[in-house]
Amino acid sequence: MNETSFAIKFNNEIDGIKESENEYYAQAADRIKQLAEGHDDILGGAINLKLPTKGHHKTYLYEVKIVVHMGATHIAATEEGKEIQSTLDRALDAVERQVLEHREKQRNY
Repeated sequence: MNETSFAIKFNNEIDGIKESENEYYAQAADRIKQLAEGHDDILGGAINLKLPTKGHHKTYLYEVKIVVHMGATHIAATEEGKEIQSTLDRALDAVERQVLEHREKQRNY
């Protein structure tokens, strides 16, 4: 069994809340660690929360990018939305789906 002790980098451009106090980071890190439980294929990850570039007219307020490092394979999902929680949830769902698909492909080799 994997101890799920790997680094998850955090970049927060939305507010001044640091990683240890950021509830969105905690939610995302917990889901990534749950995804890794019982497996040894996830080596690390990154969570990026940001606002759209200033001066550009965007229809969304937030952008969430999540990357999961699985050896030489990097799985990433970027979602944009008007609410941070639903945007984060969609990005996590997309990463989870891709990790499960990657594992299924690996099993079939």
